[in-house]
Amino acid sequence: MKKLNWIFECLISMVTCGLYGIFYAYKVDLNMRTLNPYPSKQVLNFWLALLLGIITGGIVWIVYYYQLFTALEEEAVKLGIKKFYNPIISVLITLIPFYSFYYLCDYENTVAEAKGMLQG
Repeated sequence: MKKLNWIFECLISMVTCGLYGIFYAYKVDLNMRTLNPYPSKQVLNFWLALLLGIITGGIVWIVYYYQLFTALEEEAVKLGIKKFYNPIISVLITLIPFYSFYYLCDYENTVAEAKGMLQG
């Protein structure tokens, strides 16, 4: 898994008026599924969550992020990583501009590094 750089991801998302943010979120989803291929609770399909999130005014998107963070936390706990918050707090952090990019990149990079899957 390639190391995520939160500054790059944030700047490119801003330059493209948020369009790149969709692909960044998809990249985060793919990374989560690589880091925890068999979560105890199934995570909603990314594209379905995006579509239903648009239809429901973001409600399904919040549920999707809760599921994503639950799967990441499950893997972090297995690896003994305790530096991140529970899924509810993590979802709230995704609402904070700029810091959300840092938090999500750091979360995935930390778990990937602990599993020995991080490249560059």
